Amino acid sequence: MKNFLRFFIYFLSKANVPLNEQKDYVELTLYTLMPTKLYFLPFFVVAFYLCFKNFNALGRCADILWVVTILGLLILLSLSFSNADFSAILPVGARGVKNVIKGSYYSLNWFGDSLYVLLFTGQFTFDKKSTVKIVVSYLISALLVVIFMIIFYCIFTSIAFRQKFALTEISKYTTVINNLGRFDYIGIFMILFSSIFSLSLPMFFSSKLLDYVFNIKKRWISPLITVGGEFLIM
Repeated sequence: MKNFLRFFIYFLSKANVPLNEQKDYVELTLYTLMPTKLYFLPFFVVAFYLCFKNFNALGRCADILWVVTILGLLILLSLSFSNADFSAILPVGARGVKNVIKGSYYSLNWFGDSLYVLLFTGQFTFDKKSTVKIVVSYLISALLVVIFMIIFYCIFTSIAFRQKFALTEISKYTTVINNLGRFDYIGIFMILFSSIFSLSLPMFFSSKLLDYVFNIKKRWISPLITVGGEFLIM
């Protein structure tokens, strides 16, 4: 039971930093003239509702959201590719393996989603192809993240760490956008839509852990604790 409680604390901690960054993005980028915390409140309504659902609801969401996410990333990457100077990442590996591991540790709040797989144990029918599907899906996700980070750094190089919101920054200098308008927001909105569900996952699993550890029967208690806790922290 102690391990389940540790997972509960980890998931709530994991959700906090990305949630705050998402909130800042919505307030300071999409609503620059009248920023207010009220704009982000609907997220907690969706997260609370999702926590009521069973594990198979995540599968139904994933069937749709992977298409939205891929299209959003492709739009942003295609608009940004021409502005990237790929010689900026050379020589590859110059900082050594130690710094790569250190960077992975510091970015754990944004990743570490493989722990979710543990909680799916016994929740789906396992067959011979399941292992291949799970491994390939994680490899594709990792590859897309690495490609995004490479293009982001190749655009801004030494001043990359000064950019607060990478999604809007990588594509806004494209010549096509200057002539036709910020239609890169289509891709940004797609990723933000998927983020509603991905940011809800730590709270979803935290709710299920509470139900299991304390044998909670009323379905609204655990979502209220997890989502309400994140709301109060923010």
